[in-house]
Amino acid sequence: MSKKAETYFHDWTRREEVAEAMVPLIGRLYRDHGVVTTIYGESLVHKAAIHILKTHRFSRQILKDELTVFSSFPILQALGKLDLSPSRIDVGKLTTGYQNSARAEDIDAFVRRELSAVRGGKRKLREVPQDVVLYGFGRVGRILSRILIERSGGGD
Repeated sequence: MSKKAETYFHDWTRREEVAEAMVPLIGRLYRDHGVVTTIYGESLVHKAAIHILKTHRFSRQILKDELTVFSSFPILQALGKLDLSPSRIDVGKLTTGYQNSARAEDIDAFVRRELSAVRGGKRKLREVPQDVVLYGFGRVGRILSRILIERSGGGD
């Protein structure tokens, strides 16, 4: 194997390892807090490591450069330390915001400051449960129910 191919393979293995470490963090945020993590609108919830890598590569269409898992993983770790309310949080925008910030603050302080509006613990999305009636629970009904469950998160 050539030196270039070996270097690329080693880099790919490291990126895959970081993406695999992201999966439980994303799942915990979703299950425990109702937080849907995204990268520029693409959801990371219930996705495999390879999809997380592809979503990071997708960011090239929005940014000049590809967003790397090495830069977004610390942001995700900082999210995991917070007591968050149910919300949708764009990890891609947080990562680029941190990279472009002129302040010399650590990642945890940056994330705490940026997400001050959604901190405060798990609150119910609705105080009173909302009944949904689906007549003729066929193909369209099943698709609609999946979308509703995905959007509400955490069984709310």
